[in-house]
Amino acid sequence: QTAYDLALDLAFLKELDADMIGIGPFIPNPDTPLKDAKGGDLQTTLRMIALARIVVPTANIPATTALGSINPFGRQYGLKYGANVIMPNLTPNPYRPNYSLYPGKICLFERDTACVECTKQMIRSVGLVVGEGYGYRKRTEMSEEKEVINVERA
Repeated sequence: QTAYDLALDLAFLKELDADMIGIGPFIPNPDTPLKDAKGGDLQTTLRMIALARIVVPTANIPATTALGSINPFGRQYGLKYGANVIMPNLTPNPYRPNYSLYPGKICLFERDTACVECTKQMIRSVGLVVGEGYGYRKRTEMSEEKEVINVERA
């Protein structure tokens, strides 16, 4: 993706006003046609999370597992850059390796029972508080005002 493509993505996110916006680095899987494609990088992903937070301030934005897979502190950085959701891997241990979407995916071999406490500690480590609600998007009057942005490719 070019910087222009990413700008178009942000304009689309503003127009869509999505409740959840998943932004993570692309990690090529060797068993797919995109095996030789260049993977995404940490800084671009963090920049997009921060910009998405500005563009759609009340959206839920996860600090993705892929972000943690390309950098040991990737999910913590994601939270610091504007992500407000962590999705722990609660898949039972015997089945976790079957969900390896890309090489180096984190949390495949940890005990499933430890994942919740590990996730809570990760959130606390960046000075945030673990939410106890359902996690619905909190809409505000600002997010209800829709400014339509029409963007066309050159």
